[in-house]
Amino acid sequence: MNGNRSGLISELLYLFKMNRAFLSHAHLPYHVVITHHEDRESHAGKLLFTEMNAFFCLSITESVTLFIFPNVTQKNVKDTDCFRSDQPGVKITVFDDRTEDFEKKLINLLNEYEPEIFYDANGVSSMIAAGSFTEPLHFSVIDDDPIARSFLNEFIERQDWDCPSDVKTFREGQSFFESKRLEEPGKHVVLLENVLPRITGLEIVKQIRKNYADDTVSIMMFSGRKREEDALSAFKFGVNDFMEKPLKHQEMAVRIKNMTKRMRELVSSFN
Repeated sequence: MNGNRSGLISELLYLFKMNRAFLSHAHLPYHVVITHHEDRESHAGKLLFTEMNAFFCLSITESVTLFIFPNVTQKNVKDTDCFRSDQPGVKITVFDDRTEDFEKKLINLLNEYEPEIFYDANGVSSMIAAGSFTEPLHFSVIDDDPIARSFLNEFIERQDWDCPSDVKTFREGQSFFESKRLEEPGKHVVLLENVLPRITGLEIVKQIRKNYADDTVSIMMFSGRKREEDALSAFKFGVNDFMEKPLKHQEMAVRIKNMTKRMRELVSSFN
């Protein structure tokens, strides 16, 4: 349970970091406000800051809330001091966009307010320092050839994907969909053979694209048949990349990393 909590905090802080990056890119000055209610049933502080039109609001726990306010005036900042003096059960901390070591100070503050949400505050701080606040990456291999599945499984596990990752293999599409693999939080990369039993590779792609866009699921298809129309059909149905067998290991690694990079860039452009 504690591991899940730490993972959740890292994902939430990554979302927060992306919003800050947007404001910085747009050259908008901003303040970050952390409120901590010692009385968990008191929502006065949250209501006050919500009325101030926050750009971003993140309820980290029942008693800790984080806000980003673009273009906050000095009057607004002074208002927080007045509120703090009137409400002894509420702690308020204000940072601006010039604060040094912001993420490290934020982690320390959250750990002070709600230590139970961290099982390893130093570990989370290390993630910040390394710039690795990225969503987990889940690989799914769909191939009826057991040798190909084993090779791809080992190949993926050997690579450095710059984020937490895991891999699962499936013999055909039905077991893949029944596993509800794509419902796991994070980004997904699906590697599949074109010719499969029961459900073809193209049908698998078609079903995936009914529910998942390129910013969530990237798809690479393989084919041992040297037919140009196979690749054209695959791209038409929504794959992100297509490779002919036999696979070239280094080229495949570069192509997959390019796909994951594009997924992150798609998310960044909307935050």
